[in-house]
Amino acid sequence: MKQWGRLCIASIVALIHGACAAPAIVMTASLGALQTGTEAFIRGELESTVAHPMHEVFRATQAALLELEFPIRRADIGDANAYVVSAEAQGRKINVSLELKSPLVTKLNIRVGLFGDQTVSRLILAAIQAQLEHEGSHVGVIPLNPD
Repeated sequence: MKQWGRLCIASIVALIHGACAAPAIVMTASLGALQTGTEAFIRGELESTVAHPMHEVFRATQAALLELEFPIRRADIGDANAYVVSAEAQGRKINVSLELKSPLVTKLNIRVGLFGDQTVSRLILAAIQAQLEHEGSHVGVIPLNPD
């Protein structure tokens, strides 16, 4: 019994000590009726995947940034990639890049400022997802056998 108590205390100390260091990766997974995908904030950049065609995500990104009153500086879309550049009121640059993964799946990378800002990046992602839900096109669950 004493050994079990010592093991528990050692585990708790190790967890507390490990929690003091800044995490390199923060991940969340979310499943909803209109959204599927994962998010990861790595090296100042928020990465996410949405179950929508790239051209819809491109439009939703621009609408979301304008709704948040971030002016669009540049925007371009190609066959497999797209990007939107904006800026905050203080001048920090906002980069949103899109990558086509399949006709119905698009990867987003969002960076705010040189070192990244997780809270603003997540706010922008939430606004993009809201725009996609507003469009109401593709649902995140795709049937495997449409009978």
